[in-house]
Amino acid sequence: MFGLRKLIKDGEETPEVFKDEVFGRSSHWEMSTSQLSSNYLDGWGYGEVVSDGYGLSYAIHDNNIRWCITTKNNDAEKFATALTQAADDIKAMMDRAKAAGGAAEAKAKL
Repeated sequence: MFGLRKLIKDGEETPEVFKDEVFGRSSHWEMSTSQLSSNYLDGWGYGEVVSDGYGLSYAIHDNNIRWCITTKNNDAEKFATALTQAADDIKAMMDRAKAAGGAAEAKAKL
């Protein structure tokens, strides 16, 4: 859709789909994420893509997950606290499943 929108020339009528409120909201990314897991990188980050959004880079390793949160107009510390709590909750759930001999012991297929 982005490519089609960029093809509209100055003076051409904008198709209705690009004027739709839902289309506008779908182009406003409050959360921009990407992961880059490497043993050779110590840290990295990037900014949010909208003024009221967050940038979230993360790296998944064998024994930890690291992330970098950026934002201009929001509370990064509050977001980090919520993200940490969510990660802790998931770890606890996986630990319980593993202790019970559940699916958590299965190896990832990817």
